[in-house]
Amino acid sequence: MKPIFYLFLVFFPFLEVSADNQPTGLENLISRVLETHPKLKASKMQINASKNGVEAAKWGYYPSPSVDVGTGKNHSTLARLEQPLWAGGRIDATYDMSLSRQHEAEVTLDESAYTLIETLLKVCQTLAQARGRITALEDGQHQLKTFGDLLDRRIDAGVSSLADRELIKSRIAQINTDLTVAKTSEATACSQLRLITNQSDTSCEIDAPTIPESTIEASIEPMIEKMRHSHPSILKSEIQIQTAIHQKEKDQAALWPTLSVRAEYQKGSVYNDSNMEQSLVYLSMQMNPGSGLSALSTIEASEANVQQLRFNKLTLEQDLTDALLRDYDDYHSSLSRVQGSTLAINASQNVLESYSRLFLAGKRQWLDLVNSSKEVTQNKLSLSDLLATAYIAKYRLKLKTGELISPLGATHE
Repeated sequence: MKPIFYLFLVFFPFLEVSADNQPTGLENLISRVLETHPKLKASKMQINASKNGVEAAKWGYYPSPSVDVGTGKNHSTLARLEQPLWAGGRIDATYDMSLSRQHEAEVTLDESAYTLIETLLKVCQTLAQARGRITALEDGQHQLKTFGDLLDRRIDAGVSSLADRELIKSRIAQINTDLTVAKTSEATACSQLRLITNQSDTSCEIDAPTIPESTIEASIEPMIEKMRHSHPSILKSEIQIQTAIHQKEKDQAALWPTLSVRAEYQKGSVYNDSNMEQSLVYLSMQMNPGSGLSALSTIEASEANVQQLRFNKLTLEQDLTDALLRDYDDYHSSLSRVQGSTLAINASQNVLESYSRLFLAGKRQWLDLVNSSKEVTQNKLSLSDLLATAYIAKYRLKLKTGELISPLGATHE
């Protein structure tokens, strides 16, 4: 483990070992995103709006006042207070729909948080890979320049050809190009990191543990179950199904009459010049099924919408499970390959040192020496990518299984 630890510190100087029970730099960035990103603030405002919708739906259980004033040749005033007694389930369905929409808004907040953290993890992985590649390429560049100085002295002494110089120039130009690409990727990732975390500092530092320990469950099935019970996109899909069921219940209520009690006070009449006053209390029954069989068609459409949402939920579960399987494979395959990649670096470094001695002794060609240096650099690049992939994949798995952050919507005030 010590060689791996050393190589990780070499490749990732911006990553530091965190103390036990202390949040890592990446976790601090996650907290900052959750606290400052405007998308989450917008989702919280949507929760407030949905709560007001629930309060509005509650008033459907209370009496409805109305005033009707008629004027013309004669005048009349009709004041009415109507209390619904039974509406075929329409009022209950309306209230249940408003509650479902509130729950959907709360889960949408969590879904937005998941999406933002997924983006943050992607940016951090790009940044980690870019910086690891920069370190490896700069090491390779330094090695090639050292070989170039050696070759210049040998050419001046007449023991090496000018063709060997062209080879080293070509390799240096290639590694310079790769280095430029890596630095551009680093700069872009830094800009994206500052944007998503809403910070303007130029350090672009992220602290994290070195090699992630294999704390992820060995079996994928429990993780899939955790995801199905905690992922906000799946929860949102379930709530949308419930909302559609309540909409169907509301549509079915149109086939039933509404029974209510009315209290009226009337003064005057627009039909004659009477100024009579009267008060009435009576039961009223109203029914409005719509034109023809339109109510039945509406109910069938609502049922079709429920079935569509159920199939959409199954599709979503399959897509999320597939993504979880990919992250699970990335995590375990990267961890299993780290040890082999480290051994490959040690072996290729030993070969390079051996070829250097044999070249000076005239037993190896210049091409062999340059190729062995390239192999060392390629192995270092491979290790840097593996470390970044394994580290970020662990966070992706924790996010998808509900272990990285707590639900935001349920606790929103």
